[in-house]
Amino acid sequence: MQSLAQRTHSSHRGRRPCSAASVNAGHSDSHGFSGAFNAANGTHQVCVYAIDSAGGSNPRIGCANVTVINHAPIGVLDAVTSTSPGVISVRGWAFDPDTTASINVHVYVDGTIVLALTANISRPDVGSAYGVGDNHGFSGAFAAGNGDHQVCVYAIDSWQGANPRLGCPSVTVH
Repeated sequence: MQSLAQRTHSSHRGRRPCSAASVNAGHSDSHGFSGAFNAANGTHQVCVYAIDSAGGSNPRIGCANVTVINHAPIGVLDAVTSTSPGVISVRGWAFDPDTTASINVHVYVDGTIVLALTANISRPDVGSAYGVGDNHGFSGAFAAGNGDHQVCVYAIDSWQGANPRLGCPSVTVH
């Protein structure tokens, strides 16, 4: 039995694969497929099988080696300040090269998470410099006790990879 890829017919540009409808005359042409799934970084062999609905053998359609590369998020912590009594503010930008969607940013104070932000504020400078759209800025504020605090900000990877630290300065709250 020939696979669809082996069955060809002529066209004015040469030979090309037939459509599912032309191979299976009398049947609909709704037999295509597509799919996506998460995979770890590295090279993987991905194989596709045709599943026989009548319970017969499941022939392999084909295999391909696929290299998955998860790029780490990029960003800058522009400012960490305490301009009001008992309040710390953070501001910056972050994006993940693997998506055009806004990503999350987590803020830790003295090792404890205190704030989760979405980097979705307009930053035309980031959009212009990286070509990823403008909505990748973040800004937030939270309460903190008086004294010196270490404020660490992380860009959260969209594919559950490493979450790079954007900065970890100390700030004094009065």
